[in-house]
Amino acid sequence: MCSSSPVIAIVDDDKRVLQALLELLESAGYEALPFDSPNALLDSGVLYRITIVVTDIGMPEINGFELKRILHLSNPEISVILITGRYELIEGLSADDDSLILRKPFDSSALLSAISRSCR
Repeated sequence: MCSSSPVIAIVDDDKRVLQALLELLESAGYEALPFDSPNALLDSGVLYRITIVVTDIGMPEINGFELKRILHLSNPEISVILITGRYELIEGLSADDDSLILRKPFDSSALLSAISRSCR
């Protein structure tokens, strides 16, 4: 569940994707914080402010699924939106699991809609 002004963490090891998502979310009026790795987010000291995390799935060391699991251990209420260009990583997921996964490339309105749904 989100506050009226959610703070969104973006986690992606591709700096171009990270910058594009940051610009999109800021232009939509959100406070967005970029992180180039899951460890950067986990070590940042700002997790208490984060209400939504948008994270790539396919990253070295900690993938998006594992990051989601770690985040939910400390805050089960945090919303996590997973993004991926590697479709093989999401094959076989149930419809429930797939509801917060966006396949790259995705339309900006799809992400903004997912964020809006996460805040209900």
